[in-house]
Amino acid sequence: MARPRPLKAFKVRRKVRKSLQTSFNRAGVAPVAFDFAASDEVKSEYEFHLVRDRGRNVYLYNQEYLMRHAGLHRNISPAYLYWFSQTDPAVERISCDLSDGEWPGFARFTYSTCFSGKVLVPDQHFFRDHGYIETDRLAREAPAWSERKDTIYWRGQNNSHGFFSLEPEHLDKPWVMQRLRFAMAARDIQGVDARFVAGTTHLQEAQCAQAGLMAQKRPWQAWAGDKYALDIDGFSNAWCNFMQRLKLGCCVLKVDSQFGFRQWYYDTLVPFEHYVPVKADMSDLAEKVDWVRTHDTEAQKIAAAGQALARAMTFESETARAAQIIEEHWA
Repeated sequence: MARPRPLKAFKVRRKVRKSLQTSFNRAGVAPVAFDFAASDEVKSEYEFHLVRDRGRNVYLYNQEYLMRHAGLHRNISPAYLYWFSQTDPAVERISCDLSDGEWPGFARFTYSTCFSGKVLVPDQHFFRDHGYIETDRLAREAPAWSERKDTIYWRGQNNSHGFFSLEPEHLDKPWVMQRLRFAMAARDIQGVDARFVAGTTHLQEAQCAQAGLMAQKRPWQAWAGDKYALDIDGFSNAWCNFMQRLKLGCCVLKVDSQFGFRQWYYDTLVPFEHYVPVKADMSDLAEKVDWVRTHDTEAQKIAAAGQALARAMTFESETARAAQIIEEHWA
């Protein structure tokens, strides 16, 4: 591939810098000063490095990959840069993953992963929304459990991994996209509305619409009035979906990750204490839906415990946690 022209590369860097500053403003934090520098040390496609050089933060990138994935640099890197800025000055360098965590590479720090040897830190959505502070505010005004609705909703794009097939005989095949199998299985469960919404990463939208699997988007605030919610992986973990539903006080039925994806706080989660687990093949989805509806007291306790766990993860606490994680694992 030919090297990018200097003017074009300059414009891309300027856009990335502007996006990072906008992200800092949205998160309600002081912008982090940094310099850009191209480096051949950045070896893999979905990767960049953060370095301290004489007191300055330096954002190291691979020139070719920056041009190819400028959008990821704009949208994914701000949290890494902020967490890095909060660490002890002795921390010299970290490598960061720009993917959803599904691609192998040399980056050590990531928001989600199914690979060993990776180190998890709070994700970009958590950072962008200042620890979901608006979700916490809405949760304080949410209806009491007894006043919430029983219908179980899920909305998302069909952006999981695997083969696309709407054939009924493929419903239990692990090589078919997990979200697609999920939506098809949910169609047959009364009181469950799990459908796809249009979006930039949605696959086979026309076929899904013909199968009745498409719907309009539902505002996240609407789950504040629901007893239950569903969570399932996309390309990796659905970063905001699970955390927000917990914070809103829903009893979350969480489908096990088919590939073992996890986030920074998953080691604190206890099945049937903070959420209701559903098998990755969804063979027990209908059973678990029936269980939460026929065990209202237990479901309410699970919702309350999940909410307490999520609510305790504030922007301040997780900023300190991210800094500690980096300080312990950077070398």
